[in-house]
Amino acid sequence: MNTIKHVFFDLDNTLWDFRKNAKFALDELYKKYDVENRYGFTFEEFHPFYHDSNEGLWALIRDKKITKEELRARRFKEAFDNLGIDNDALAKIFEEEYMETITNYNEVVDGAMELLDYLKPKYQLHIITN
Repeated sequence: MNTIKHVFFDLDNTLWDFRKNAKFALDELYKKYDVENRYGFTFEEFHPFYHDSNEGLWALIRDKKITKEELRARRFKEAFDNLGIDNDALAKIFEEEYMETITNYNEVVDGAMELLDYLKPKYQLHIITN
């Protein structure tokens, strides 16, 4: 006897491909603010610096060593600084526009739609996210 009536999914990187959408959003901002022409670094050179900074800061959040506000204040600044771009104003602009820009992209994790299509007639589906 199946007693399961509800299935809950986390949104980020379970259904919605946050990493892919984030990369698209960052590339859009990189182009919008002409970072490559202004500083000589391609987006593909920048992205690993951002990724490393962001992942390290999220680890500090998980360990309760910093707050989300500190992460937001540091992730782009550190990425640019580590690449050799000394422009705190640009880092602040990226932070201010990043979360809005990411909503322009809606890539889903491979197989997510097929899974949802399979589950939809059987269960009530829910999304939760932080």
